[in-house]
Formats: sequence, C-alpha cells, structure tokens
Amino acid sequence: MKTLTTKILMALMLLAVATSCTTNNGDIGEWMGRWKLTSIECNGSAVDDYEGNLFFAFQSTVFEVRKVDDYYEHDQKYGTWSDDGKGTLVISFPDERYVPFEVLHFSQERNVLTYDKVDAKGFALTAIASDGNTYTYRLVKW
Repeated sequence: MKTLTTKILMALMLLAVATSCTTNNGDIGEWMGRWKLTSIECNGSAVDDYEGNLFFAFQSTVFEVRKVDDYYEHDQKYGTWSDDGKGTLVISFPDERYVPFEVLHFSQERNVLTYDKVDAKGFALTAIASDGNTYTYRLVKW
C-alpha cells in the first residue's frame, strides 16, 4: 500500500511540474519584467501631477500597472498587451474592475502606443489619447 501511495504522489508531482511549464521559461523577450515610468509628457511638456510612482509589468499577455504610494502601499490595474514586433504596442483593460489610472490618459479599450526600440537603459512609448493629446511615457528597467 505504501508503494502505491508513493507512486501516486510521484505521478501527481510530475503532473504538476509538467502543467506549470511555460514557453521559454516565461521569457517574453525584451518586455519581460517590471519597468518604472519615470515621466509623462503631454504634447512635449512634462505632466506636473505625475508623482513618479507607476510601474509597468509585462508577462505572457498580461499587463500590470502598479501605483506605489507612501509606506509602499500599492494599487494595481490589470489588462492585456500585444506587440506586433514592428514598433506598435496595444494595451487594453477589458475587465471593468481595472479602470486605468487617470494620469495615464489610457482608455479601457484599445490603447495603441508606438516605440522605437525597447532598451533597459530607457525608452519611450507614445500614444495619441482619446482627448486628442499626444502622450509620451518614458520607462527604465526596474
């Protein structure tokens, strides 16, 4: 009986390991990880009310934007993202519970952002928001 129980437990552990695997160990390339949003510009001018406390995270097709406040309290919003590999990133927030933070000027639907090259030292995303303004988001790997 002990041998049968051991075999069943081993089979369950192997099944758990096999089903938890992800493509390329979860590595999605240059986007992988957490990015600090260092500044936001509107039509070329700095957005004064941005406190420097937002972080973007990319994993698989899940996008997270996290707002960190005093004493490391945080709030996060989740959405989806895709990259066409040609300089266009699309971010959406399909779940109504996760309305994007106002300072980003993102809509819940399709936000199309452009970029030149993703670089851990810093890069910029640019979007034309529904209010007609052009926003530039500067990020560094965190």
